[in-house]
Amino acid sequence: MLSNRNINEYNGVFIAVVIEKNLMPRYTYGNKNKGNKTLNTIIKLPADTNGNPD
Repeated sequence: MLSNRNINEYNGVFIAVVIEKNLMPRYTYGNKNKGNKTLNTIIKLPADTNGNPD
C-alpha cells in the first residue's frame, strides 16, 4: 500500500472510486482478482497539460 501525507479525505474517496470503477468491469466473480494482476493494472487519473494532478 502506498501512502501520501498530502491526500485528504476527499482525495482519498475520489481515488478509491476511480480504482473501483476501473477494476470492477475487469474482475467479476468468474474472473477473480489475483495477486500481481492488480499490481500491474494502470489506472489513469486526471492531469493538467504539465502532468500535475488536476
